[in-house]
Amino acid sequence: MTAHLLPDPATGFGERVRQRLRDEQVIWFTTVGADGTPQPNPVWFLWEDNSVLVYNRSDANLLAHIRRRPQVCLHFDGNGRGGDIVVLAGRAQVLEGPPLHTSCPATWTSTGRA
Repeated sequence: MTAHLLPDPATGFGERVRQRLRDEQVIWFTTVGADGTPQPNPVWFLWEDNSVLVYNRSDANLLAHIRRRPQVCLHFDGNGRGGDIVVLAGRAQVLEGPPLHTSCPATWTSTGRA
């Protein structure tokens, strides 16, 4: 997912999307299971270099889902009244030999996301 696919930053909504990507700690990550059922999971994430980085256990079903069907959705909770909805769709990939979580920016590891 790249920044040019996000809403225009000159709009109020586009700026809010970027602010949420910068400031929030948890996002819903939805993959599709082998039977076609959506599998939403709340995950800690890092928005960096116009991509989302998520760590997971190496035996997590989420990784098998991504390998079979890399199309995913990410979304933030709304404002409790049906507003401020942000949904991002894209393709995920499982990185082999990703950077250790301890090498992530201090702002990420200091929030307890590691």
